[in-house]
Amino acid sequence: MKKFLNSFNTIKFKLFIGILAFMVPVQILLVYSSFYAIRVTQNQVAVSYRDMISLYMNQIDDRLREVDEYLYKLIGLDHNVISMKNVLDETDYMSAKVRVYIEMSRDILIYDIIDSLFIYSVTHDDFVQVFDSTVGIEERIVIRRTCIGI
Repeated sequence: MKKFLNSFNTIKFKLFIGILAFMVPVQILLVYSSFYAIRVTQNQVAVSYRDMISLYMNQIDDRLREVDEYLYKLIGLDHNVISMKNVLDETDYMSAKVRVYIEMSRDILIYDIIDSLFIYSVTHDDFVQVFDSTVGIEERIVIRRTCIGI
């Protein structure tokens, strides 16, 4: 028993306990600070992503408002669209249709957020559509069939 108690009084044991008493709290502090740093970094990244998405959504909303204003002006104030609705002569209707097509083809390049514009004339059962250059032929056919089917 005395030999067992003497092993606690050795310098080797005291040095080991001293180093252990110092290193265990340091290790616990390091682990805690690592987890804290991970949590803080995740929160900062989440806030950054939220702000970026909010900014991007606001930009998209602003661009869509511009397109809405354009469409309201096109439908309500454009002379060619109004004459497409009210004209009875086929020649006048076709010339108004061509002017609308040219105008919409020019304007679709300004609004790069949209890929397609179309006007459907109920009175003449006719369809005017313009596409951005990024829309393929298959997509154009599907859009036309869908719009005519409505």
